[in-house]
Amino acid sequence: PMALFSDAVRIVDRVWARAGSVKDMCLRDEVANKRLTYAVVCQTLKYSNTLDEVIRRAKFKPNTIVSKAELHVYVYDLLFGDGLKDVRKKTPGLKLVLGNRHKFENALKQIKAKLGVETDEELIPKHLRDYESLIPRYVRVNTLAISVADAITKLESNGFKLVNSVEELEKRAFCRDKHMPFLLVFHNSVKLGEHEMVTSGELVI
Repeated sequence: PMALFSDAVRIVDRVWARAGSVKDMCLRDEVANKRLTYAVVCQTLKYSNTLDEVIRRAKFKPNTIVSKAELHVYVYDLLFGDGLKDVRKKTPGLKLVLGNRHKFENALKQIKAKLGVETDEELIPKHLRDYESLIPRYVRVNTLAISVADAITKLESNGFKLVNSVEELEKRAFCRDKHMPFLLVFHNSVKLGEHEMVTSGELVI
């Protein structure tokens, strides 16, 4: 189990850094248990907003002992997974999380009471409840061929709708990345491989 957590922590950290897709990273040779690692990573990301709030209410912060990715993976398994059972070799970060189990459990109870929800599933944003919609599709605008503004206009003329954030993404909708202005973000279900802007080199998948 500890190797599983180590792989999951590393992949969650890389996903946040946009270093690749969950599936691609979970299928790499160095990942021992690909299926379970994929499940843990996906579930950790799906509960990310709730985990942030649980950690905040528990008055916990990433530190030199436990990183943000470790906190998310460990607290996810503690509250929504197997409860961090059967882990023989415990890292300092894992010991720290287990030692504060009651703080995290109480924080989750407070959140559920505040939101008026009973099940864990209700804590997941609706657009993240399916694995396939978990990771958005990032597309780069080739600014040597077309400006970002013109690319947006062209997409809109092709029936796509510009929205303000990833949370609003749905089929035929896209938004601009908040940190990289040349990146456009689409719903995972959107297939752009044969789109004229991709085949012409204006967009790069």
